[in-house]
Amino acid sequence: MWYFIIGIIAVTGIILGCTSKSKKIASESNGKDSILPGTNALKDSIIPEYSREDIMRKLLKLSMTPAPEDLSRGAMCYDMAMPPETAAYICPKCSEKTLYERDKFENGYEIIEKVLYDIGACREMVKKIKGINVSLDESQYCRKCSPNVTNPQLCLTTKIPGEEKSTRVCYISYEDLGILMEFLNDEKIHKGERESEEALKDHINRIEEMLGVSLKK
Repeated sequence: MWYFIIGIIAVTGIILGCTSKSKKIASESNGKDSILPGTNALKDSIIPEYSREDIMRKLLKLSMTPAPEDLSRGAMCYDMAMPPETAAYICPKCSEKTLYERDKFENGYEIIEKVLYDIGACREMVKKIKGINVSLDESQYCRKCSPNVTNPQLCLTTKIPGEEKSTRVCYISYEDLGILMEFLNDEKIHKGERESEEALKDHINRIEEMLGVSLKK
């Protein structure tokens, strides 16, 4: 009888001990940063902000890096279909609709192509640029916001964190934004149209212009 009672007490102690240990492990786990399944990355990883000194170091490093070899020339050229005769632009600020007709502008083909394809792609690309403050200004395409503009262009405003001054550059293309993102991500190769590749250092002047910095100063 006594052996039976002692056995019950021992089993109860083991169960209570395991339960206590499980609670402790769970508590310790909840106190740690959450990790994404299958990775070592934190769910809320901190995105670095680059100072002017950081950017200058990046530029200097890129300028001194030998150009990569065996770059891809990309896919073979192919005939592109002509864009439609008209394109409608909806301003994200005032919701005004501006209709562009190809034969009413000297560069009507380019404008319609921008409205149909480039502006949307540029909006998405800007969202991917991290480390500095960037904003896309497409107001020149809105006749209500910019009634006197006859040759609309996209403009980019960049601002280095911690600084009051910002830099505004126009005639911005999707490729420009890709170059800027590649630079901030420490890439060495710029991927262009049809998967073509170029040495990113060949675009240092444009990078400096978009960021308002220069290695020569």
